[in-house]
Amino acid sequence: MEEAADTKPHPEGLNTAAICAGLYWLTQISALAYPGSAAVDPPGTATFPQGKFALPSLALVGLGYVLELRRAPKAPR
Repeated sequence: MEEAADTKPHPEGLNTAAICAGLYWLTQISALAYPGSAAVDPPGTATFPQGKFALPSLALVGLGYVLELRRAPKAPR
């Protein structure tokens, strides 16, 4: 009979998930940093509509990461 799969949380998986989710939202925000680019396609407004979703979502990714780090058991070194 095979051993059961290890179901304990792994910090590497948490780190990977947080980095991938964070990078998605950072790319949305970084659109403003490129010279000559606009946040919206013409004929768009001069506002940054992604900001009301990207910034809170990035904050939630960070909050979830910190809370999960505190909750997860520490791995032996």
